[in-house]
Amino acid sequence: MRVLLIAARFGGVSGTGQHVAGLYKYLTRSGFTVDVATADNSPHLNVPGLKTPTFALLSALAHAGRHYDVIHAHNVPQALIFKTTRGRKVLTLHGFFAEQEAMLRGSLVGAAAAALEKKALSWADSVTAVSTVVADSAKRYRPDIQYIPNAVDTEQLPKPLSPDQRMGVIYAGRLSREKGVDLIPELAKKITDVQFSIIGDGPLFSKLANESPSNVRLYGALDHSATLKLMNRSRVFLLPSRSEGLSTSLIEAMMLGLTCVATNVGGNVELLSEGRGYLADYGVTSLEAALREALLEGHDTSPSMKYARENYSWNAVVKRYVTLYEMLSSQKRSQSRKIESGSIRHTYRLLGRIHSSVY
Repeated sequence: MRVLLIAARFGGVSGTGQHVAGLYKYLTRSGFTVDVATADNSPHLNVPGLKTPTFALLSALAHAGRHYDVIHAHNVPQALIFKTTRGRKVLTLHGFFAEQEAMLRGSLVGAAAAALEKKALSWADSVTAVSTVVADSAKRYRPDIQYIPNAVDTEQLPKPLSPDQRMGVIYAGRLSREKGVDLIPELAKKITDVQFSIIGDGPLFSKLANESPSNVRLYGALDHSATLKLMNRSRVFLLPSRSEGLSTSLIEAMMLGLTCVATNVGGNVELLSEGRGYLADYGVTSLEAALREALLEGHDTSPSMKYARENYSWNAVVKRYVTLYEMLSSQKRSQSRKIESGSIRHTYRLLGRIHSSVY
């Protein structure tokens, strides 16, 4: 079976990028022929606000008329490729697209994002979501959303260190508003006897560098291996998100045996409920209380490690994608459709409205 995976990122510390890299590895291992289109190997404008929409448009044009057994797009903008290719089409939702765009760029852009999301869901033969809450949210547009979770490549994880070899609090991910990282300097000012480590890059890097006290260290963007090593030496993983799909970094932290603290939004609840970690309301006061409790010694993280490894490893999750692909491939293939340039232009205008920077 020949599969095309399309995503803005591949590998690295991005949750979506890690998901696509893991899916590629385990599909290939299962005997599939897999092509990958990402911004790393496809034309795009490397300009803030234009990278994703130009990648989505140019990839759709570059693959026009090509046939695959399955075309699998990751996140809403990449669904544009469905309009130019032939084969069964799968869209995976990695988060709350319209909600996050509204949070980052305002209500008008959020409304445009919601319109694009609704269209993209209608173009796909099957839609999956990486968390149950993302699936439930998208069902207002389409009721048959299938839950297939994010997954971690356990072969890449270092051996978990013992509790006496760990110290401090760590965050790893994108440095942007929806991740809530702007709260970390305030938390560090409240808990002054603990070292806070921040790994990642993004639009809030300069703000964090200017506002962080001396017990915060910003590492910037690191490769995945270096990130995992630093996480493994930390006691607590912090995820103060305003909005979240299903964080790959949080799953990795659970698998490594860190005590985890996260806001009670999105997939965080799915991962840390039933005593597998600490859930807090968004805000300094609630997160500070949860962090102080998490930093106490004596936490048994083995149940959360076991839960994460049993439910979110690629060995388990890839089987669900294989079943989906085989089911779609066995159905009558979609008839070849004439490529309508007007439809592409209309969708590109939506993408441009959503992703262009507002000055």
